[in-house]
Amino acid sequence: MSAGFGISGLIGPLNYINLTADGWTTTNIIIMIGMFVVLPVILNVGLLRLFAYKFKMITANDYKISIE
Repeated sequence: MSAGFGISGLIGPLNYINLTADGWTTTNIIIMIGMFVVLPVILNVGLLRLFAYKFKMITANDYKISIE
């Protein structure tokens, strides 16, 4: 019922709130913030540290953009 784009355009979070049984309650808003903001940030930081520092699969050169 939702494309699940997360924070992009608030499609995912707003659709989550609209599809829950209770609607706009404090508990649902806290769950929404946790699932669509806090969890992705924690996963991003954790996975970045894992792949950049432990496995050394990501380097600074991977972020370079060369325009010819």
